[in-house]
Amino acid sequence: MANGLGVLVYSLGKQDLIKEMEKLHEQGVTFIACRNALRIRKYNISENKLPAFVTVVPAGITEIVQKPAQGYAYIKP
Repeated sequence: MANGLGVLVYSLGKQDLIKEMEKLHEQGVTFIACRNALRIRKYNISENKLPAFVTVVPAGITEIVQKPAQGYAYIKP
């Protein structure tokens, strides 16, 4: 899940990285972007410019709070 500055990775146009992410998606990895982060004025990333495998959620924080109840762990580098 990418939120904040992390959403930029989906829109930087680095095709080698996007291809690797797409391969991971084909293996079951889910890529999620926070809509609130996409809309931050300094980023202003259009959802239709994201790779097709990226799922957009209304608020990343909601995902972060809900996922542990579903068995996921939150790791922030």
